[in-house]
Amino acid sequence: MGVRLTKREFLRECYAERIPLERVSAIAGLSPYHFLRVFRSTVGLTPHAYLNHVRVSRAKNMLASGVPAAQVAQSCGFCDQSHFVRLFKQHLGLTPGRYQQALVTRRCATGSVITARDPF
Repeated sequence: MGVRLTKREFLRECYAERIPLERVSAIAGLSPYHFLRVFRSTVGLTPHAYLNHVRVSRAKNMLASGVPAAQVAQSCGFCDQSHFVRLFKQHLGLTPGRYQQALVTRRCATGSVITARDPF
């Protein structure tokens, strides 16, 4: 069980890199196909789907900090900005631009600043 957990940690740490299945399975000491089956049965996602989930999660944090979408796409390991937008929308149901707009600082009636956290 600990071996599988360290592979998830590896994917969380190296999310911005291109990580072939062969590389992760070699670290686990399993064939790619066996690793894929074990990972999927343990985590509930394939390694690639899990990696995309991690990337989108990191992208949400960066967008919330005000980083432009093009820079987020590059920093999080997406092939290009359209790939980033497509996966982000698939995961959250809205584009990165709309997500950032939802997090824009708003002024309340008293004049104090209210910053929306992560409404999603």
